[in-house]
Amino acid sequence: MVDILTALVPLFAVIALGWGLRRHGAFGDAFWETAERLIFHVLFPALLIVKIGGAEVPGAELAPLSAVLFVTTAGVTAVVVALRPRLGLDGPAFVSILQGATRFNTYVGLAAAFALFGEAGLTLAAVCILAAIPLVNAVSVFAHLKWADPAGGDAGTPWRPALIATARNPIIVGCLIGAWLNLTGWG
Repeated sequence: MVDILTALVPLFAVIALGWGLRRHGAFGDAFWETAERLIFHVLFPALLIVKIGGAEVPGAELAPLSAVLFVTTAGVTAVVVALRPRLGLDGPAFVSILQGATRFNTYVGLAAAFALFGEAGLTLAAVCILAAIPLVNAVSVFAHLKWADPAGGDAGTPWRPALIATARNPIIVGCLIGAWLNLTGWG
């Protein structure tokens, strides 16, 4: 328990510091928007490329973990979608529930994995991201396109736009580049 606390307290302290700086206007909104874009489009994908590309664990050893993550995420998604008629929610509220059930906080997870288990934890967490993030992102984009209109009606089946948006996600691109580097041995 002490290891977990000593790993997570600094992480949440940094989050609180960022919140405090934003709340007290230490930096303008433009700074935060730029920082967020830099992290999402450059720094985080670069971290995934390096960690997945350089992972020393052969893909075959990670296949069971990846399969469990993928199947579990798909199963939770299917259950939530099947429950949609019984939930009585409009489209945006349902999309929020679906995302809450399937998405995880990748940034906090990576930081916690590194704090608790060092480089090995960071690498394993990056591989877990590779297994789950493409599916989670595709589900989220699909759900937004299908159900997030204010009336809550079904907007058809937006497969193509969901796949295009998913393929353009910098985190997914970083995961795929890292996987390619790992599989080719160039990582």
